[in-house]
Parts: sequence; C-alpha cells; structure tokens
Amino acid sequence: MAIFASNYIIGKNDSEDSTTTQGGTNTSLSFYRGPLLGMGYKAIFQTPTVFSSSGATTSDFLTVYSSSHWGQDQMFDISVISTYYRPSIVTWRCCLQNNNFIYHKLFEGSDNRTTAGGDFNAGGVLGSLSIYRPSDNASQALTTNTADGATTSYAHTVGSGTYSGQNVYKQNIKFNSGGAYVYAYALVKIFDGGMNRIFFSNSTTGNVDTNCASSGAAFHFKTISQKTDYYNDLSV
Repeated sequence: MAIFASNYIIGKNDSEDSTTTQGGTNTSLSFYRGPLLGMGYKAIFQTPTVFSSSGATTSDFLTVYSSSHWGQDQMFDISVISTYYRPSIVTWRCCLQNNNFIYHKLFEGSDNRTTAGGDFNAGGVLGSLSIYRPSDNASQALTTNTADGATTSYAHTVGSGTYSGQNVYKQNIKFNSGGAYVYAYALVKIFDGGMNRIFFSNSTTGNVDTNCASSGAAFHFKTISQKTDYYNDLSV
C-alpha cells in the first residue's frame, strides 16, 4: 500500500480490494484515488481522459449539490491536467454554497498571476472549466485569465424546502481539453467537511436530483463508473 508520512493510506496495490467493489490504483479498474487526509482532502477522483484529433473536446463530468442547511457547503479543487502532447496543469478552488458557486484560481507554477507564470505549462495547451445552467445551457467559462469571483446565475434548484425545510441546488461543471490532439483529464480533490455522498455514471441525473432534493448535498461524477473503493459510493 502507498502511505504518506502522515500515516494515512492513500491507495492500494493494483486490483487489491477490501470491499465488494473492484478498485485499487490501476486506472483501468478505478478512478478513485483515495483520501489525502494529511492535506485535508477526504476523497480524490480522476476522470477518464478525453481526446479528439479534430479540435478541443469537452467533458460534462460533474454535478455538485448543496443546500441552505448548515454543513452543506461543498469545497473542492479541480485540476485540468494535460499529458499529451505537452504537459500542463490548471487548477481552481471551488465551493458551492447554497446556489452560490465560488471560484478561485490557484497558480501552482508561481505566485505571478499571469498566464505565462501562473500555471504549470511545459509547452502544452491549457485546459479550462465551464459552469452551466441545464434549463437553457447558458454558461460561463473559467479560464486561466478569469478573475476570482462568485455567481448564482448558473445554479439550478432541485428542491424548494425539501431538505429539512431548506432549498437544494445543483451546479453543473464541464472541462475542456483546450485543443486538438490534447489528452486531458480532471482531478477532483474534495475537502473534508461538507457531505460525503458520491454518485457515479450508473445513476441518472433525474434520480440523483430526486435523491438530493430529499437527502441534501452530494457529488455526481457522470463519467466515472462505480468501480471504486470509496466508502460511501451510492447509486440510484
């Protein structure tokens, strides 16, 4: 097993499994990358890689749910990582607080808030995020040059007063590879705190909406199958 100095187990050997699901560190079997509790993350998930030879490609990979109830704020980091034809990493720190989506650009390459110096870029193409509203597909792009901010314009209400008398909201998130021939995936690191419920691609959007309307906040990874070792992986 892979163990950090903090003594928290962060992964398993390939195909090793202690639950009834398959998993491990083999990316063909599992896209759950374990916790990193020494750094404050309770779960890390990696999406499948996307690629297109004809141009940039987009993955509609994640829906985050939050409610107005205490303890329902969801805080997480998203990195769009390119591995081919040149490496790059672009990262945002995000929080869905009720219907308010808060986004803060993290510059891992340096403390210089510029495209040239802020992100890690080994000569590749930088990816991006977008948040969108499902009713009319109105969206806002989050690029390396997007200023920190917050918006309620793109969240969607899934329940009015349905969770302990509080409203429940969701925010849809996509990532874009940035260009043709770029291999890219999203790495999502969920902070400890908030809700720990996770749904996967075997759960439909409608069913997850219904569940969260009555049960509160959650994450729905729409491109990751339920072959994980995460302790609270759900399906509806």
